[in-house]
Amino acid sequence: MLDQRDQFLWYEVFCGLVLQDFSIRVLTRKDQLRDVERMNAWLYAILRSTMNDHYRKATRHSRLAVAVAREPQELVADAPVQMARPCTCPSRLLTELRPIDAKLIRRIDFGEEDRGMVAADMGLN
Repeated sequence: MLDQRDQFLWYEVFCGLVLQDFSIRVLTRKDQLRDVERMNAWLYAILRSTMNDHYRKATRHSRLAVAVAREPQELVADAPVQMARPCTCPSRLLTELRPIDAKLIRRIDFGEEDRGMVAADMGLN
């Protein structure tokens, strides 16, 4: 749990992010304001949706933090090694593609060859 000082700092950062996003949304949607007399209601609607979006995002982040905390430590410690290894799961699906497309994916995506070099080699320029 956050202590009082950390919680205050978190709220300060959160409010700053909400204000920044709110300002951007107002500026990008300024053409949608039809009636200047209703500006307060229009601004309130934008602020409400901005805050809801930020609260949803914060909830997702906290759920993710809880899920990561539940991970076995040996998996967490091994994560950089596993992330460095490319996934070859899609390679089994390559047989479903046209041979030329499968070859492009093997060379560019799996083999990490330069696109320009592969295109020149296969005469695709």
